[in-house]
Amino acid sequence: MDRKNFAEKLAAFAIQQFDATADLNGLVFFDRSVIEAFEYSQMHDFEMSVWLGQAVRNCRYDDTVFVVPPWQDIFVEDEERRHSFDEAVTEYNSLLKAFTEFGYTVCEVPRMANQERVEFILNEIRK
Repeated sequence: MDRKNFAEKLAAFAIQQFDATADLNGLVFFDRSVIEAFEYSQMHDFEMSVWLGQAVRNCRYDDTVFVVPPWQDIFVEDEERRHSFDEAVTEYNSLLKAFTEFGYTVCEVPRMANQERVEFILNEIRK
C-alpha cells in the first residue's frame, strides 16, 4: 500500500467534506478529519505536502472533538479495515495526542449501544 498516497487522499476527502459544510446551519458531524491524515503521515514517518499543514490550520472544527475508542468486542479486520486491533489502538492514542496538540478538547464516547452513544453526544453538546 502506498501510505503517502492514502494520506493525501484522506486529507483531500476531509478538506472536501469540510468545505462542503461551510454554508450549512446547525450541527455537522464529521467521521474523519484532516488531522487524521496529518497524524497518519507522522505515524508512518513521511513528509506531507505543505498544503496539508495549511489545511490543519484552515479546517478548524468545533473545540470539542468526540472520539470513539477501539472496542475489542466489536472489532473486525476486513477489506475496509485492514489493520489489526493493536494498530487501531496505537492510531487512536496517536490521534488523541494530535487533537490535544492542535487545541481541541477530546471527549471520549463510552462503549455502549449506538443509540446510547447518540444520546451521550447530544447531552454533551447541550451542556
